[in-house]
Amino acid sequence: MSSTTEAPVDAKVGSGDAITSKERTQFEMVVRRFMRHRLAVTSLILLVLLLLIAFVGPLFYKWGYEPQPGEIPIAKAPSGEHWFGTTRKAQDLLGLIIRGTQQSLKIGLLVAVLDIGIGAVWGAVAGLFRGWVDAIMMRIVDVIFVVPFLAVVAAVSTGINRVTWLEIALLIGLLGWGTTARLVRGQVLSLREQEFIEAARAVGASNTRIVFRHLLPNVTGIILVSATLAIVSAILLESALSFLGFGIQAPDTSLGSQVSDGAGSAQNKPWLFYFPGITLVLICLTFNFIGDGLRDAFDPRQTLERK
Repeated sequence: MSSTTEAPVDAKVGSGDAITSKERTQFEMVVRRFMRHRLAVTSLILLVLLLLIAFVGPLFYKWGYEPQPGEIPIAKAPSGEHWFGTTRKAQDLLGLIIRGTQQSLKIGLLVAVLDIGIGAVWGAVAGLFRGWVDAIMMRIVDVIFVVPFLAVVAAVSTGINRVTWLEIALLIGLLGWGTTARLVRGQVLSLREQEFIEAARAVGASNTRIVFRHLLPNVTGIILVSATLAIVSAILLESALSFLGFGIQAPDTSLGSQVSDGAGSAQNKPWLFYFPGITLVLICLTFNFIGDGLRDAFDPRQTLERK
């Protein structure tokens, strides 16, 4: 997905009301463009449903994700009592998938927060200052890119007795913000030369204010699209780690570990593999389509009427 820069928000002296009005108008245009992206709107509705199922559903659903020998039959096909069937460990598969979805969403959302909080600010500061500051900061980003990401996370995971979703999210987030930093820096390098930044400097705005009040708001589209990609990458990476045995471990669960456990039963007990697999794909497609909608909504070249 390509990234573009939004129209700059003006920063002239004594124009607070005008700025607020202009920002409100731009926000309304963004919302209108997004609402015309049918796949994005559908995906947003689906995401809300997934969040409700993952975080509110356990309060109402009869079965949890823990094994319940004697109460839950072993490896039974979907039925009226167990909608998605049961596992070999006497677990209700729907309860298991709800828990896995919850863990995947928590990991993805925390990684997105770290991606924005570190990557966007890092890129904005590097682009604003340029020179030796920019050179040092971007060399650090280059080092992060050459780190064998999967190997580092797997090595750290093996050194921890029982890896939790929080530890995995922190590992992924602290090593995965480089792409956002580069994207934001590239846009800030052009924005810093525009008149509204010069006007902010002329009235004595500090570098901190310029970064947070003038630069970052004008690259919001890039940041949000990058965040959706970071969420998908984090969910898939955690799933890969769990599939390889380095991710979330029993008695907890994740969609990746469920796919791994069900892979050997895809022929004779397909529900063990396909239900968690389809859920994983659905989550990733949802965020991808939302990212597409955000990209089009923040692109000033898009018209209000989608063709």
